[in-house]
Amino acid sequence: SNKNIWEWTQNFILILLSTIVFSILLYVGISLALYAIERLFYIDIPSRRYAQLAILIFGIYGVNLFLSQIPKYIILLQVRTYTKAEEIFTKYILTSLTIGYFLIIFVYSAKILITMQWPTGVVAWISVIFSIVAITTYLFWTPLWEEENIKFKRFIWLAVLFQTMMLGLSIWMRIEEYGITESRYFISLFGAWLILMSLYFIFIKNASYKWMFVTLTLLIIGSQFGKYSAMEVSKKDQTRRLQKLIDSSYPISASLDNKTKKDIYSKIDYLYIRHGVDSLKAVIPKIVDKYHDLNSSSKRYFPIFATTQLGLGKISSYNNRYKFFHIDKPREVITTTGYQYFINLNYNNNFTKDLYIDNNLSIKVKNSHIYIIENNSTISNINLNELLKDTNKMIYNYKDSKIKAQILLNSIGISEDNNISNMNGYMLLLKN
Repeated sequence: SNKNIWEWTQNFILILLSTIVFSILLYVGISLALYAIERLFYIDIPSRRYAQLAILIFGIYGVNLFLSQIPKYIILLQVRTYTKAEEIFTKYILTSLTIGYFLIIFVYSAKILITMQWPTGVVAWISVIFSIVAITTYLFWTPLWEEENIKFKRFIWLAVLFQTMMLGLSIWMRIEEYGITESRYFISLFGAWLILMSLYFIFIKNASYKWMFVTLTLLIIGSQFGKYSAMEVSKKDQTRRLQKLIDSSYPISASLDNKTKKDIYSKIDYLYIRHGVDSLKAVIPKIVDKYHDLNSSSKRYFPIFATTQLGLGKISSYNNRYKFFHIDKPREVITTTGYQYFINLNYNNNFTKDLYIDNNLSIKVKNSHIYIIENNSTISNINLNELLKDTNKMIYNYKDSKIKAQILLNSIGISEDNNISNMNGYMLLLKN
């Protein structure tokens, strides 16, 4: 029954949360013990041991603990009665949130019809949040449903169906204008699932919860693999749109209108970040090959290189939110005298990760700062905003009691809040 399925679902969620908490506590406890041994007995424990410990605890212990506690037979679960607190939470908190969100979307829909100003991108996320809250409310009501609640049951799914129409309109307009991305793909898929579930629960009297979970699981799995996966569909659509833009703009020159140049740049930038340089071979093969032929010291941020090669000239502003700077002539020779490390800096704020120099030393770039980390502790903090004061040289020298560094940039992108969005260059480092 639906009551058994809901009881099993609650057990599943509680087991998952408790497993995460227990695993975190165990990892923190053992990590502190290792740290104490390292400090008290002067034993050098490589930082990778902590990563290995995390894999052991979360990947082996945590998974086994989680699987061992999952109830095997749904039908044998005893359906319990809600406590007073759970009943108040369901009837007066979740239900109020659902009604409140629905009224907001309903009034906004009326505003659209009156003003004829079509929805913005934020509507999609409001609709997604509402549908999650509404379905959660419906599930929490499971032990409380009575015959007189039948109208409220249908109201929830009718409300979900209504907001899904708003979601569909909003996401269709975004896709029509900007194309398919992974996030728009998943929102569209979620919208299709919402329509299917809404119709199922509205028209089927004894609708089973199991189909809600089964269909959602199948859609999630299907979206990860094959030619209809989120990655493949978005890649094909953005590639097609880029090809169409280039073909319709022929002959390409710096005299093209700014919007078209920005659109071409944004498509190249998206494909480069999400799928790598080679994903653009289908559209600009000669430029990709030319980029591969460059030596590492001559390479710039690929989207800037590609738009320059296409003849678009310098695009100094992207979407009025970013400014880009790059050196006119790539550095052929870099003097490394007086430094221990020569580090290749390739940073994009959408994909940040630590750069490990050796077992104990690493670099992290975040919010216009370069953090030098030794033994999991920050020993130096280089503020790159100093470099932005003079973008003509694209060189910044830094020195403190712990390190000496020289940063040589080939290109840099700056957002409207004056944070670095991406950069490409080198760093020379000496640890005192």
